[in-house]
Amino acid sequence: MSTPADAWPRRPLGELAQIQGGIQKQSKRAPRDNSYPFLRVANVTASGLDLSDVHRIELFGDELARLRLQKGDLLVVEGNGSPSQIGRAAMWNGSIADCVHQNHLIRVRPRSEVVLPEYLSLYWNSPTNRDFLTEISSSTSGLHTLSVRKLQLVQVPLPPLDEQRRIVATLDDHLSRLEAAERTLTDNRQRLFPLRSSVLNQFRARAERVGDLCPVGTVAEVISGPAFRSSDFLADGRVRLLRGDNIEPGALRWSKTRYWPDALATGYEHLLVRNGDLILAMDRPVISTGLKLAQAGEEDLPALLVQRVARIRPSPEVDAGFLYLLLNDSQFSSELLKGQVGTQLPHITLRSIKEYVEQDHTCGAKRVVICPACFARPAVSPSSDPHHNWLR
Repeated sequence: MSTPADAWPRRPLGELAQIQGGIQKQSKRAPRDNSYPFLRVANVTASGLDLSDVHRIELFGDELARLRLQKGDLLVVEGNGSPSQIGRAAMWNGSIADCVHQNHLIRVRPRSEVVLPEYLSLYWNSPTNRDFLTEISSSTSGLHTLSVRKLQLVQVPLPPLDEQRRIVATLDDHLSRLEAAERTLTDNRQRLFPLRSSVLNQFRARAERVGDLCPVGTVAEVISGPAFRSSDFLADGRVRLLRGDNIEPGALRWSKTRYWPDALATGYEHLLVRNGDLILAMDRPVISTGLKLAQAGEEDLPALLVQRVARIRPSPEVDAGFLYLLLNDSQFSSELLKGQVGTQLPHITLRSIKEYVEQDHTCGAKRVVICPACFARPAVSPSSDPHHNWLR
């Protein structure tokens, strides 16, 4: 019979693993004669490793021997503007030889004779540990941070190795079933697209009959960011710049990430993205896979808008999910393409988004498509948003 989980002894992480910081990126470390792969915060996501864009860094002396990652190492993100993302971690899979990591990642190397890397990884990302990490992380103007010292004090329940193996095998089985279910849901979602268009067309017909139509700009705040100086961009940091390269149809991707210096962030609070905001690329907004429109989540914060990236923030009486469905439709894409300006780099304007209209074929007039009174959501005041004031 297995011992109840609450009866397992708890040990500080510092007794179970070697914990070490990484390398700070500096000009002297630009890749030259002795460069090696270099993992950054952008490579450690909430869903695991993202190795699509791995940088290189110059190493000196015995640094490779001291800092080389080993399969089974846990990489922990030390800081984030979002409490739900503090301390997110991924286990290194050893797929890239002679790889090191940046100083904003903390390396946790389990002592395999007492704790399995797979067990530690599963526990680390559990809700119980995530809540604890949020509590112990310090906060400077809303930015939560961890340190090697804090991680050393984290208490880990430690069952016998055989029990750890059983837990890992059981959870792996459940997780594989969940992944299969997610694939099925994705396939079903694709099959629902035609039905979605049909439902939206019925809604439009109903809204036109009752005259309950208004422009996008009257039910949402539509803004874009300034042209930040590229010379101030950082390759690593805290505040991500949300650029067109980061927007794909249905998702934000951070493999090509640039950051804004903390010292220059004051005054740009109004450009911060919130959870649920709709983000639209204004340069070449439509590509072969669809409209470059996505909805921001907690994992995408903190981020600042830049030039030619539109933030569409629904007013309190409009449901963001419903607005996303309306805009993520072929009619919206067609109207945007008609209003593109520029020859070398075609782009859309904020005005074309705010005044989105479609053709009413019954009378030959152009009509707008939003019906805010039909779909409501609870209001969220800026002061209650945990990311609104983090720069202050």
